Amino acid sequence: MASIEVGPLSLDPRTFEVNAGGKITLLTPVEFELLRYLMTHAGEVISNDRLLQEIWGYPPGVGSSGLVRMYIRKLRLKIEPSPSSPIYIKTIRRRGYILSPQWPIKDRR
Repeated sequence: MASIEVGPLSLDPRTFEVNAGGKITLLTPVEFELLRYLMTHAGEVISNDRLLQEIWGYPPGVGSSGLVRMYIRKLRLKIEPSPSSPIYIKTIRRRGYILSPQWPIKDRR
């Protein structure tokens, strides 16, 4: 799997590290999968239900949105310059989350 880049974010699947504007941080497997999913769907609003299905493998309508919120919070603490005012992972009220669409996706091979 090649590295994924979205703007100043670069995700390395070989090392489970994210480079967020020059700050390199190791992610847990779930954090990695969540960020990978958001990065490969940059600019798209992703619902809690969809994340629960795609990342955790829950069937539709099962799982807790609190689990998603907790992991989004953990990711923000690791990648956001100011986690309380996120610029990368934004919350869309009553809809889900979006990785800021202002940067193009680039696969490095």
